[in-house]
Amino acid sequence: MKKEDLTISNILTISRFILAPVIMYFILNSQQYIALALFLVALLTDALDGYLARKLNQSTRLGKILDPISDKILLALVILAILIKYEFYGWIIILAISIFVYAIFYLFFIKREIKITRMGKIFLVIEILLLILMIFGYVNHLIIYLFVLSLSIPGLNYLYSIIRSDKK
Repeated sequence: MKKEDLTISNILTISRFILAPVIMYFILNSQQYIALALFLVALLTDALDGYLARKLNQSTRLGKILDPISDKILLALVILAILIKYEFYGWIIILAISIFVYAIFYLFFIKREIKITRMGKIFLVIEILLLILMIFGYVNHLIIYLFVLSLSIPGLNYLYSIIRSDKK
């Protein structure tokens, strides 16, 4: 990491990487209030890092790459913990792991900036609300399928935009 990348907003982004497995631990150990509190702190860092990067004029290429990855890793580990805790094994866990692997692959190999769209923000809010419900034990096939759908639509849209921009 370069010295100019060591900004407050990038430190907040990196904190989500650290918080994600901690939240996972608390979910798996049935401490949903602590898990939810840490999840909300992680969400606050997400809102704060973008605001500070713009306000302090500290937007970096690294931050533009790390921010969406840290968001997806946070969501992937939280959903993975929920699925394991409530024994929803099978292809859904594979999907959550593939999101995590994709994020790591993206971080180290693709290195493209993700432009957040309005649709992406709407689906992120839906994902967060569904995760909060699931952290508190409201887990069933319908909620999980809605979560998977809320992940898939923006992901497919992003993939389409990459393919379209590579053809130009």
